[in-house]
Amino acid sequence: MTDPFEELERQLRRAVRISSGERSRRAWRGHRRAWAIVAVAMLVASATALAATRLVGGQSLETQGRKIALRAARETASVPACLQVGGPSTGPVLSEGAPLAAITVLLPSLATPVSSRERAATLAQFVRARLNAILLSRTLRTIPVTPHVQLLVAVGVGESGGESVRSPLACARARLARAQQLDGKRPATVQRWARWRLGQMRDTVPGLQTLYIFELPVPLPPHVLAGGGTADPVRPGHALKPGLPLVAGEPGGARLLIGIAARDAAHIRLQTRDTGAMHGLPTQVAVREGFYAVTVPRGVRKFRLIEVAADGRMLRPVDLRQ
Repeated sequence: MTDPFEELERQLRRAVRISSGERSRRAWRGHRRAWAIVAVAMLVASATALAATRLVGGQSLETQGRKIALRAARETASVPACLQVGGPSTGPVLSEGAPLAAITVLLPSLATPVSSRERAATLAQFVRARLNAILLSRTLRTIPVTPHVQLLVAVGVGESGGESVRSPLACARARLARAQQLDGKRPATVQRWARWRLGQMRDTVPGLQTLYIFELPVPLPPHVLAGGGTADPVRPGHALKPGLPLVAGEPGGARLLIGIAARDAAHIRLQTRDTGAMHGLPTQVAVREGFYAVTVPRGVRKFRLIEVAADGRMLRPVDLRQ
């Protein structure tokens, strides 16, 4: 189903996530909070959007559909195919396997293993950060993006934390069958919303992987486990998109923007009229293995990030504000 709500979902998945501003308490717990650095166009008026919000019995068609989906998932939780299979609970576990092409088309370096020494050092930092997940061994790496920031990067199996159901496809069919029983004689729009919501449940997506990105300050202050972190699910066949997966608070109210660049980008250029607020900070940074980090001081209100190819071509400007 193609409608404004799907576009909103795609935009929100690309929205910036913020880590804690206090480095002493930045151990990543799986919680992600959106930061209002990007002005997202929320909904476009259309007949579909209006129909989705029309009230029936005090509830919109969308709400009815979503409730049916959640009830179907709840009532099939005891079905053998839908029994939850938990991930590791005592730290990261390594697994063999390859990252999805949907990931490596944008981040090709993740398909090639690093040295055993770098892999072991990255794993040790993930252990310190208390990450509980199943990680693909060949994808672990530490990427220096600035003299004072490194990124811990890895691809994990399944949803964040490695949780899934015993048989994703069979469970998806069981949930759909139950939802069809529950929606009864409700309007077709309600049925479509129920199917859409079921399709968004990641524990029934076969082959789902998660891209983990953690910020690691250099040098690492005493008693700090790691910087902020994010976990972005990637579905097979749905290519990873360039964007800002992580924004970290810096001293003095500055923001550290950690991004994934377009495939051909070699540098990221920051443009702003608030040049006096930059305080000598670099306005152009290099892209390292597909990643970059830009510091934006507190006094910079509106700015533009421009992806620049090695030959100087401007690939994609993105206007932001804070």
